[in-house]
Amino acid sequence: MRRQSHTWAHEYLERVAAGIQQQGISVQKVTVDGRPHTGIAEYAETNQVDLIVMSTRGQSGLSRWLMGSVADRVVRGATVPVLLVRTRKEEA
Repeated sequence: MRRQSHTWAHEYLERVAAGIQQQGISVQKVTVDGRPHTGIAEYAETNQVDLIVMSTRGQSGLSRWLMGSVADRVVRGATVPVLLVRTRKEEA
């Protein structure tokens, strides 16, 4: 299961990064183990990341309350700017 998650994440990041890099923007693709919000914030600070860009599926209501939002937690815990990009339903 964990290996599948890493494979899926890597493939997703490759697709997204390819489109961004075509526009001449430097992209660093990273996956972290453990609690996502903590790992992302710690990686960004340790590696002097300029900006964290995350996609969000726009959860709301009960779903968001029960599961929480990784993006919200990163925004609150990161010491670097965070840009949230809402994905289209078919991309999520």
